[in-house]
Amino acid sequence: MILREDSLSKEILRTEAEQMKNSQLKELFPYGLSIYHNDLNRADRSLIEDLFVEGHIQILISTVMLAWNGYLSARTIIIKDTQVYSPEKGHWTELSASDIMQIFGRTGKPVYGVYDKRILITSHDQSQYYLSIMNQQLPIESQMISKLTDHLNAEIVRGAVETFDEAVQWLSYTYLYVRMIKAPHLYSLSNESLIQSHSL
Repeated sequence: MILREDSLSKEILRTEAEQMKNSQLKELFPYGLSIYHNDLNRADRSLIEDLFVEGHIQILISTVMLAWNGYLSARTIIIKDTQVYSPEKGHWTELSASDIMQIFGRTGKPVYGVYDKRILITSHDQSQYYLSIMNQQLPIESQMISKLTDHLNAEIVRGAVETFDEAVQWLSYTYLYVRMIKAPHLYSLSNESLIQSHSL
């Protein structure tokens, strides 16, 4: 991203604002400010992306979707809240470690001694978790648990699992099992349940 503060940028933004379908964004453009979210039509979204990359739009307020955009980067990134609504779970959840790293990965490389800034605003009880994400490499957690029933049923159908003992043995070969042993609290398991599973 190139930072610009000139009358040319202001003129470009005033001109481009006329092309915007979204009337609210038309009012923001002349100030070098825009909003980026899923409900924008493709033409508006592309225009915002281009003007941001060229440095005419200097402040871009976005939903998490921008984290997974292929090429947009910024000098300063602020995550103003770590809670996002999950339609699958039906409640608010914390941003995942991969989302945080992807969002913060959007800051560019240091150029001429100018370092980019990453700012995270979260609740006090979550601060240690996010500090650990930023300061150390966290292990990759298994996502298999959400589809465990489907996987096990597939093994039963193909004849690889026919008894309870074979199901337990099959599970012990998975990465899910490895991570459940190492970090049971992340998978809502107690130490007692782990002791019972080892004795089976």
